Amino acid sequence: MKFVPLKILLVFAISILAACNDQSSGESDSDDLETDFPQDDIEIIVPYAPGGSNDISVRLIASVAEKYVPNDQSIAVVNTPGIVGTSDIATAPNDGYTIGAATTGTIGVQPFVNDTSFDLDSFEPIAGTIHGQAAFLVSSEAPFDDFDEWLEYTEENPGEFSFAASAAGNTTHLAAEAFNDQLNLENEVVPFEGAGPAISALQGGHVGGFVNPIEEVMSDVESGNLEVLADASADGIDYLEEEVISTQEEYGFNTDLIYGLVAPEGIPEPELNVLVDIFEQAFEDPELIEQLEEQDYTPSYLSPDEFAEAVAEDAEFFEEVYQAMD
Repeated sequence: MKFVPLKILLVFAISILAACNDQSSGESDSDDLETDFPQDDIEIIVPYAPGGSNDISVRLIASVAEKYVPNDQSIAVVNTPGIVGTSDIATAPNDGYTIGAATTGTIGVQPFVNDTSFDLDSFEPIAGTIHGQAAFLVSSEAPFDDFDEWLEYTEENPGEFSFAASAAGNTTHLAAEAFNDQLNLENEVVPFEGAGPAISALQGGHVGGFVNPIEEVMSDVESGNLEVLADASADGIDYLEEEVISTQEEYGFNTDLIYGLVAPEGIPEPELNVLVDIFEQAFEDPELIEQLEEQDYTPSYLSPDEFAEAVAEDAEFFEEVYQAMD
């Protein structure tokens, strides 16, 4: 299933149900499709630099998924950071041997922010893998005891508080703007060149806050350098030591990210099915779940259809935030 806007997904689902009712009771054509794929190694392009949170999660997944690749083939992980990497995934040969890591940001947000040569329709979903639960972070030296105190300050002092973003126009930027949009605030957003500089600026008091998936900053929270002022996830971050306000429960919004794997558009169905089976089996393996949780990730396997729907829904929200920006 291709990535399509959420409203179209509903129409698509109705059409599929109607088609199923019209089918005969015999086996479908797809049941007879066979393939000897793969006969070579599978390559996963990661559009992030080596050593970062996204890269580490993909390498953990690949190391366990290799056990389930037919014909004793391997999985290689290659880093091509930025939009170039995601473009390389979209334009790769659609034979199943080159797939890629994707997030709400790389395939859902970047097309409307940067007018890229690719969009959601350029990819075929394979699996959702990680639920990036968002948190609103401040320095441990911040003058706010809780979220309500921060909110009161920002309402009374428009433009005085600033958020960090790890890049201009990315999901951390739009997550900060979501707080402005949803809470009717006028906080500044300061882009940096990467999450590391953004976190350093936050710890040094050069900016006031940062909205980011918790797994990327949990070590800073545990060391006491950063504090979680609000849980900005959809379902709640269940391993926080202190209870904080939930933006989803109190204000009806979250800024989570969905991580997953995609193939180029047009991959043949037999090859796609093999890839889906590989990663579905990997996420049934306790070894992978344990390894991901040890690194503070939240494993969340999604089928291709579920992954497509989740990304489309999140991208729709972020696009509304983007359109509301001055």
